[in-house]
Amino acid sequence: MKKTGKVVIGMVLGLIMVASMAWAATDNKDGTIDAEGIVWLKDGRCLGPGTWAEAKTKVAQLHDGVCGLKDGSQAGDWRLPDEVDLSHRSRDYAAFNAYMAFYWSSTRDARYANGIIIVGIGGGGEKVVAETSRAYVWAVRNKR
Repeated sequence: MKKTGKVVIGMVLGLIMVASMAWAATDNKDGTIDAEGIVWLKDGRCLGPGTWAEAKTKVAQLHDGVCGLKDGSQAGDWRLPDEVDLSHRSRDYAAFNAYMAFYWSSTRDARYANGIIIVGIGGGGEKVVAETSRAYVWAVRNKR
C-alpha cells in the first residue's frame, strides 16, 4: 500500500473514533446522563406533556428529589434542550427512557411569531408548532 493510502486510512479511523466519542453517553447513576457536554434528565418521560409555557415552568422547577434526581440540582438549574441536542437524542432515546414522541425544544423558528421547533424522538423529524400546542417535556443542564 502506498503512503497516501495509509494516511487516508488513518484519517478515516481517526474520524470514526472522534465521532464515536462525540456520541458517548455516561450514566451518572444519579438520575442524569452526560452526553455531548451537557447533562440530561435520565427519565425522559417524567415531566409529561404540556404547552411550551408549561414546559418551561416544569423544567425551571425541576430539582434534586424529583424525577429520580439525586444530583444536588436546584430549581433554576435546568432548561429545555435546543433542537440540535434533541435531534441527537433521536437515535438513542431508549437509554433515556423517552417516548417515541415530539418533545419541546428551546428553539424559536424566526419565520413564525409564535413558532417553536419540536423534535420527534425516535425518528419523527422536526416541525414548527404554536406555543399553545402540546408536546412532551425533557430537561438538560450544564455540567458543573
